Amino acid sequence: MITPAVISPAALAGPYGAGNAGTYEDKIRAGCAEFERILLRQMLREVRAGSLVQSSSESQSYMELADDRMADFMTQAGGLGLGKAMAEQFLGQIRAAKSLDNASNR
Repeated sequence: MITPAVISPAALAGPYGAGNAGTYEDKIRAGCAEFERILLRQMLREVRAGSLVQSSSESQSYMELADDRMADFMTQAGGLGLGKAMAEQFLGQIRAAKSLDNASNR
């Protein structure tokens, strides 16, 4: 059985610790959305690489740019939901760690 990792309260110290709650949540969500965008871009490139159609280097460069833009649009439209699910998982672990820390300080 795989047990989920819990983020230690000490890891929350610094610029993303208490007092900047919105800041670290926004950064986690943005980072997860960026991860999803990169994953989508790689998926699009792999699908295109598996194509039977051969293309010139100019058209290949154009298609890479098109893949980048498509990944941007897909992410802005909500993507696959992976980024949002990852962010909620991370934030849930942070909240759990904070509540454990608060409980142990009482």
